[in-house]
Amino acid sequence: MHRRHVKAKLILLLASVVFALLIGEVAFRVLCTVDEDGNTTFGQIRVLPLKPPVHSIQRKLDHINSLEQPTYLGYDPSLGWTIRPNASRESKKATYHADPAGIRTLNKNATVSVAPTRTRIALFGDSYTHGDNVDYADTFAHQVEALLNERGLNVEVVNFGVPGYGIGQAYLRWKTLGVNYKPDIVVYGYCAENMARVVNVMRPLYFYKPEGNGGILYSKPRFTLHGDLLKAVNQPAVPPDQIVATLESFHDSDLAAFEFHYNPDDYERRWYQASKVVSFLCGWFANDDADMWKRMGRAKLHCYALDSEAGQVSWKIIETFRDEAEAAGSRFVVLHLPWEGDVRRTVKDMAVEYEPFLSNLDRQFDLIHPLAALTEEGKQDGVEALFKGHYTRRANTIIAQRLADRIEALLKSP
Repeated sequence: MHRRHVKAKLILLLASVVFALLIGEVAFRVLCTVDEDGNTTFGQIRVLPLKPPVHSIQRKLDHINSLEQPTYLGYDPSLGWTIRPNASRESKKATYHADPAGIRTLNKNATVSVAPTRTRIALFGDSYTHGDNVDYADTFAHQVEALLNERGLNVEVVNFGVPGYGIGQAYLRWKTLGVNYKPDIVVYGYCAENMARVVNVMRPLYFYKPEGNGGILYSKPRFTLHGDLLKAVNQPAVPPDQIVATLESFHDSDLAAFEFHYNPDDYERRWYQASKVVSFLCGWFANDDADMWKRMGRAKLHCYALDSEAGQVSWKIIETFRDEAEAAGSRFVVLHLPWEGDVRRTVKDMAVEYEPFLSNLDRQFDLIHPLAALTEEGKQDGVEALFKGHYTRRANTIIAQRLADRIEALLKSP
């Protein structure tokens, strides 16, 4: 009798656990979202296993191909992507125009002459250099030109920045386009997060959202080090009509060996992952959840290390960029472009996470430092006054002032 009683209790307990798990599974799935690629997301956390965003990419490619007017960014075999010639784009925050060479300009139908007619300063970098989220008049590129001309220096600033670029792409844009414009001064806009892009081949495997700049769907060339020499991989870049097929079978692709941000285990389905709750909890307790922002943070911390592949390749690219610019007759300076997280740390008197790399840049390159001024402004009026996704006009003004001071000194020196 006693055994029957115990057995009945065990059965009841087991049934209660199974029922609770079923209720929890149903509730969890209700709270989750499932995208068109079949990826389940709970808040910012993508529940394993992951699926490559092939359906959303195909939808976006179909949309791009159906447009009468081309998109602002387009495929480029040498660079991965670039600004399309004569492109224009309007967003809620800003309007963008490009000349026939794909260089951002103040006005539509403007053209930057290849031959310089006055002292020319060329800027290279990513979306922070390009001036995302502000009209061109508010970018530090335009403001530094105005400041220098107000000081009696007859200068022209040409903005070669492109949204989403890594360090290697900025260097390649110099090699394939910028060098032809014969600038007197080359300014490379160093944003530390770009070091994680150095070891990325397929942009959607590093950072991808279906819409906006986070929706860049192209692949990109990347560099590897062979001894002391840089070697380009994935150049020409995967054509747009082959991106979906490449991602679908990426584990079999030769490019997988060069993609730091690809972990095949994330895409392998395990038996226990039939339960979304169990999959979520396993990742949570193993500290290996698929929170996009946490993963990017961990990746960046690894890439910031001086002895990491990303650190070594980043250094070699910047060094090669400087050497080639100087060999072409240009002076070369590095402009440190802090992002919002950096300023949030420094307003709390914390060092930036890539301080060793930055210190090395300062010792061996002509490095311009706007971080202290941005920090002071952030302490006074809040970091929100400086960033709205990218730099606000206010932050751009601070950077332009520091850049103008250094360029003026360069132009007045022998």
